[in-house]
Formats: sequence, C-alpha cells, structure tokens
Amino acid sequence: MRVYIRGELDKERVRFSVFRPGKALRDPETDEILGYEAKYTGEVHIAAYDDPATGDLTFTEREVLIGDRLLPEDKSKTENLYFPHVPEKDVDAQVISLYDALFGVAQHQIVVINKGERDGMEAGHLLASFTQGEVIRDRHDKHSSKPVKLPNERSGLVMIFKTFDRVSYALTLESERVIHKNDFLHTPKY
Repeated sequence: MRVYIRGELDKERVRFSVFRPGKALRDPETDEILGYEAKYTGEVHIAAYDDPATGDLTFTEREVLIGDRLLPEDKSKTENLYFPHVPEKDVDAQVISLYDALFGVAQHQIVVINKGERDGMEAGHLLASFTQGEVIRDRHDKHSSKPVKLPNERSGLVMIFKTFDRVSYALTLESERVIHKNDFLHTPKY
C-alpha cells in the first residue's frame, strides 16, 4: 500500500518503522510522567524523497493512520537471548500499562512497569506480580465496623525484556490469575 510522508527524513535510509503515539505512562504513586507509549504499526520502504515523500508499506501489524510517526529501522538492538534471574536487590514496582489489553493480561502478554534502568532493572529480571487485596467489611464481627484489608494475592511471574531509563516492558511467563494495571511487582521469594 502506498503512503505519503511529510517531514525530515534521513535520506541515507530507505526503511523505517511506523509507530503511533500513545498515552502517557505515569507513576501510580507520584503521577509523574515516566514516558510515552509508542505502538508499533508496521514498516515502510521509501520510494521517493520529495515533499511529500512516497513510501510503500512492506509490513503492517495494525492499521497505519494519518499522524503515525516514522523512526529509522534498527533491528541491531533487539535482544533475542535472555537469561532469567532474580534481581540482586528487592524490587517494589507496579504495573502502569497493559500492552494491547484493556482489562488485564495473562500468560505471554506484555505489561509496562514503573521501574527502569535508573532503578537497576535489566533484561532477564524476574518479578512476581500481586493483585491488591480487597477492602471488605467483616460481617461476622458485630462489634467492629472497621474495614478489613485482605492480603495481596500472587497473580503471576513476569520477565523484563526491554528497559528504558524510567520504565520497563515485561513478558508474563506465568499467570495464576489475571494481572491488572496497578498490580504490584516484587522480587520473587523461592
């Protein structure tokens, strides 16, 4: 499919990856913006460098839309070997986004967490995920109206596969229950 592109292009390159600007990734504790998602949509081969430039889509993973952005194709940084290991220091993190999911994720799906390279995260780190326990009213204790918080329940195991300065992407290796946005992640205790 033919597309037309406006803006500065590196004329030394003919292949570009296409991304859709995504939502802001915010820390659940501080509401600080940690980065922005970029949704991969496909690949384009530049046929002519004019204004607008002409390109042909060579691969699409989802619909390419007006406003999508191009980045130089760079497959060299893609790691394909991971050595799963537990972080040396205790990690306390949270799921801040579910990649290509609305409600929750399960095995083989991706989550984004609020810790990155500056926090010591690296590819291969294993983290246990926990769903926050509900707050309920104890209906059998007639003398107390205090709410009771149930314990957090382990929901799965994730492995970091891509780190950035302030966020990381993790693959869900195991899921005993659905993993949700805002679930907690900790160093697993075996």
